[in-house]
Amino acid sequence: MISLFILKKFGLTTTIAKKTSDKGLNILDFIIDRFDKSFSKTTTYLKVKRAVDSMIADNKFLFSPFEYVEVLIPFGLKSVNFLTKNNLFRIEEAKNIILNRTKNDNDFLFTKNNSNKFVEAHKYFEKYAASDKDNEIAYISIFWKLAKKGKLNKNDLLNMGIDDSFIEEMLSKGYLFEMGDFILVATKENRDIFNEFKKIKELEKQKKLFKDMKKNPSEAVKEYRKTSNLLDLEECLLNLDDNIGTLRKRLSGKTLEEIAKPLNLSRERVRQKQAKLILLFPKLQEDVIFKELFQTYEISLESFLNIFKENEKVFNYLKLRYSKGDKELFDWIISSEIPKNQKEDLIKIENKYLSYDGSIKDINRVNFIGEILFENRKKINYFTQDFLKEKYNQYVLNRGYKKLYAENARSLFQSAEKSDFSISTRNGKIRFHDNYISKDVQKELVDVIESYDDGIYSMRKVVEENKDLMEEIDIRDGYELHNLFRRFISCEVIKKYGRSPEFQIGHNSKKTFILNKIKESAGISSETFANQLQKDYGLLNTSTMAYISSNFRKYIGRDKIIESSEIIPEDKSFYKIMKNKLGKNVYLYKDITNLIAKLGYDYPASQLILNECGYRFSGKMIWKNNFPNISAAFTNEILSNHFYEIKDEEIYKTIDFFSVMSRLEREFKVIRISSNKIVKTEFLEQQGLNLSLIPEFIKNVKKYINYGEYFSLYSLIESGFNNNLLDYGFEPIAYERILMTDREIRPVNRTGMIVFQKTRDRPTLEKFYSDILSSVGIMDEFDFKEDINTKFGTNFELDEIRNRLTSYGAYYSRPLNKFYFDKEDYLNEVYGR
Repeated sequence: MISLFILKKFGLTTTIAKKTSDKGLNILDFIIDRFDKSFSKTTTYLKVKRAVDSMIADNKFLFSPFEYVEVLIPFGLKSVNFLTKNNLFRIEEAKNIILNRTKNDNDFLFTKNNSNKFVEAHKYFEKYAASDKDNEIAYISIFWKLAKKGKLNKNDLLNMGIDDSFIEEMLSKGYLFEMGDFILVATKENRDIFNEFKKIKELEKQKKLFKDMKKNPSEAVKEYRKTSNLLDLEECLLNLDDNIGTLRKRLSGKTLEEIAKPLNLSRERVRQKQAKLILLFPKLQEDVIFKELFQTYEISLESFLNIFKENEKVFNYLKLRYSKGDKELFDWIISSEIPKNQKEDLIKIENKYLSYDGSIKDINRVNFIGEILFENRKKINYFTQDFLKEKYNQYVLNRGYKKLYAENARSLFQSAEKSDFSISTRNGKIRFHDNYISKDVQKELVDVIESYDDGIYSMRKVVEENKDLMEEIDIRDGYELHNLFRRFISCEVIKKYGRSPEFQIGHNSKKTFILNKIKESAGISSETFANQLQKDYGLLNTSTMAYISSNFRKYIGRDKIIESSEIIPEDKSFYKIMKNKLGKNVYLYKDITNLIAKLGYDYPASQLILNECGYRFSGKMIWKNNFPNISAAFTNEILSNHFYEIKDEEIYKTIDFFSVMSRLEREFKVIRISSNKIVKTEFLEQQGLNLSLIPEFIKNVKKYINYGEYFSLYSLIESGFNNNLLDYGFEPIAYERILMTDREIRPVNRTGMIVFQKTRDRPTLEKFYSDILSSVGIMDEFDFKEDINTKFGTNFELDEIRNRLTSYGAYYSRPLNKFYFDKEDYLNEVYGR
């Protein structure tokens, strides 16, 4: 190497130039600063670098280094002082003067001996330049030419006579930068520009990668790897020393236990070492390609290998370096542009399949039946059991699911009735139906049902009276509507779904309802009676006639409903005794029956007997005649005194009593001051309580608590909450019951100190425990119990917490006494995976 000798002009000694040249270095290496850190800190490097910087600052690439006389030093010209002191800095200038010298030129600038030395050195230099075995002169000459021109494209270089192979070599050595269509010399200034350009190009490359991955994942990854300047995992492992042996084993698929045992280390110690080692890795191709995908989606090994055609080592690396996402990978597959058949193959790996509507579903009978119904929706009106079995078995066998072959047509039909895309009608027939009904239409349907009085109805009535609505939701008869409501529409007023298409509103059973209607219809024919029920309730007249004949034959005489068909005691003293015994507003039906028997009579507690006693009944409840319904009777009884005691009796556990109590509490007419004692708010108002404080208390609590937050009265007060109502010093149950009247403050538990959640949903203890665990991830079970009970003032038992948490999907280690919210944490800590 000879180019460094010209730096003598810029203060570099011949000794250092020779020493550095002998290392195979030239000027370009110092211009582009291509050295490792250890050499760049040496004195030699600093001296050469200072001289190079001076040269660049002095001539700014006006001349090639090989034009300077100093380049002749390594070829025998020990000193160039005789030239430079005569202002001969360039070889051409010196050569012209020497060649033009005459024999008798006594006034020549320097001696003949020096002239001869110059000529001799120049001859060796030209011989060296002609061979240029290291391409030093060629590289530097091209570099200088480009430095003068700025940026040029490849055609410009070819036109300048620069061979394409030289350009490629200089690019590979880092002497030149390629920026799109242009070539730049690798100066410091250009390097900054080039680095920014590389960043932009890398972002573009990544953008293309992610776009192409949506079309052909494995091919996109392969193409990116071809052009990436980053190391891949295998290259990185080759460059690292043997200290990462444990990490190599982990990446190869061995468990922490398998690695730790031979080394006499704990799994945790091995895991810690590996966590530190992996931080030493530079940014790899795998990080760019898979990081975002891996952190977003939950990807199994099998899916990863099949989608990206990568090896298990890459998957294990990603698993060690990044936390897995929680989104279904199917979301990514579905949103991709991968051909449908390939999507289906990828999804099948996870025992799923791609449905006709583009969604991902489990491979099972119910879902496949939905597919069959959809495929044949325009060709087949209804499927019978046998026909469905035939079509189903063809479907599963054609797709290679022999295990799902159906032997029993009835069992298959029962599975079909569970499909979200089926609806059944009478006589065991079924068809395709998209059972998604918008909330607005559901409300419209529920409003229709809620407009009916208590009774037994047929969905035929709803269908016939709302034909436009039925057409909108593609319902053809009452049987289909009955099926739709029963499976997909929540309607609180429907207390029971009877034999299709009947349903019950109110608490009276069909038998009680028909009997009451019979008693109201004495004197008319049974046929007229049945026709009237069909008109008013939609009940099929022929079915009603058969029902009466089977259950109420004694009420029919000469085809007419007759009066006084019940057995009525003639003994007037019976009624006198009964009236003396009865006095409360409300009784259970069985209590009256027991009373009659206790008095020694063998009479049923019929409506006619109860009428004589001043009472009426419905279902299992009996109440005084002067009240229109059971609710009014209970309300009067509760509000008749300042205080009311709830006894441990069956009547106070009925839904009728519960409904009345809940309503009175919501209306703030009573407050529960203990578990079994009620006080009227009217009385409290007389004692000085401002009733407006009650709704104000609820409002302030809701304002204080964030949506979704859990709290108890205890935690509320402990956190600093204050309100005027609290100053009255009621028992905690009073404040808890007041809070329970609001539809957005829902109790989690029902006994002990109540925990609430601000939500419109129905919270459960299971979800409460799970939400608490999710905020910490992993926790000792005793600490978990202690923390909850301390925070909320509760007394939850550990066994109950453990059972409810694990039933809700949490993980539990008995040896470690720990709860885990995340499966990965559980497997890592318990099994070292």
